[in-house]
Amino acid sequence: MKIRLHSHQVTAIDMWFNNNCRGIISMATGTGKTFTAIGAVDRLFKEIEKNAVFISAPYSHLVTQWKSSIERYGLNADSIIECHSGIPNWHERALKVLRKVKLGIFKNVIFLSTHNTIVGEKMNNLIEEIALDKFAKLTIIADEVHGIGSKMRRKNLSNHFENRLGLSATPKRMYDEVGNSFLHEYFGEIVFEFSLCQAVNNVNPDTLRTYLTPYYYYPVPCYLTDEEMKKYREVTEKIIKKANYLQKFNYGDLEDDPELQKLLFKRSKILKASVSKYEALHRILNLLKAHGKIQKTIIFCDEQLIDQVMDILDAEKITAVKFIQELSKQEREYVLKLFQEGQIDILVGIKMLDEGVDVPGVDKAIILSSSTNPREYIQRLGRVLRIAPAKKSAYVYDVVVFPKPTGFESDKVYKRILEVEFSRVEIMAQCAENAFEAIQTVSGIKRGFFT
Repeated sequence: MKIRLHSHQVTAIDMWFNNNCRGIISMATGTGKTFTAIGAVDRLFKEIEKNAVFISAPYSHLVTQWKSSIERYGLNADSIIECHSGIPNWHERALKVLRKVKLGIFKNVIFLSTHNTIVGEKMNNLIEEIALDKFAKLTIIADEVHGIGSKMRRKNLSNHFENRLGLSATPKRMYDEVGNSFLHEYFGEIVFEFSLCQAVNNVNPDTLRTYLTPYYYYPVPCYLTDEEMKKYREVTEKIIKKANYLQKFNYGDLEDDPELQKLLFKRSKILKASVSKYEALHRILNLLKAHGKIQKTIIFCDEQLIDQVMDILDAEKITAVKFIQELSKQEREYVLKLFQEGQIDILVGIKMLDEGVDVPGVDKAIILSSSTNPREYIQRLGRVLRIAPAKKSAYVYDVVVFPKPTGFESDKVYKRILEVEFSRVEIMAQCAENAFEAIQTVSGIKRGFFT
């Protein structure tokens, strides 16, 4: 059965066409941006005689998901080819398809690519051949469009595409104004936005449920140990001295300098890997067990924590599996099947659960490690908010590590760094059912730093 688009998806497609098929569609994770883009391609196929559509995603497993979604939608394409390093003969197959388009045998073809492949020499040669011979209209759709804005990719991304669509829940590249300028110059402005707050508060007339599951957000404060604070102070002092020397007081400016970037990364690793998180995890697990709600949980953590986290879960007699990059496609599918069936209680991931992985039925998330980049933590929130038949609410436990007073509280650079840390909690809490209580949990700690 062909997928039926919701009204907000139809509106998004209309807005993109009204902008001459240029622009970025920003939709919260789980609100159907993939099918929105496929719907836009469907309309292109109906309005334009010959089309070569290039769809790019960050990872090969997401490329495969795109192919499945296109098949579910029932899109009438003559050929759909996956183009990435996991498909050894993709280039030869792509050349054969192009010949058939030239001969008029095929009219509408789709090339599914990773971000790395679409900016490579082989793909650029294919695109240029189509552009020079003008035998098909060229369209690019970039999923998780922020990934295309990196320095290497924007340098090699073809300018031959006439139609351009960027997709993301959070299209802005954090603290990267050059990358952001490129995205808006290349794809165009945001033509449609469907925010997280809209998705959890607005009722879908087709289902009579909200577009995403309403959620409760619980920040769980903990503090650096004395040893960790010693390292944190040392790195913070170096950041402040370097920033003052360069006269860079804006957080974005700090990340423009390679030396400062290394120091900021080093400081963030101290927070991410704090041993205080283990005690916080024990508290959350005890709470979930007391309410009989261990199953259907995912844990996001740092690579430095994952082995200890697995040991804690094992000691608690909780069935858990690492959901990491090293798993093959078949292994990922099998693990998700067992998780859905309740044979696995908890999935523990580092990055694999961040972008595009659909984890069926999950209704609880424990965030042990997160960056200050809204793209990452909003995507993680989105993983647990997808609608499922029996799911009424979702629950997010966010372990937030705070430094103890450092003596640098009056310094404007340090204040800006702390403000970014606190803003994460405020952004995560703003759409929650218990928003006021969640913000109150850390507001007292914040006042302690900024009074």
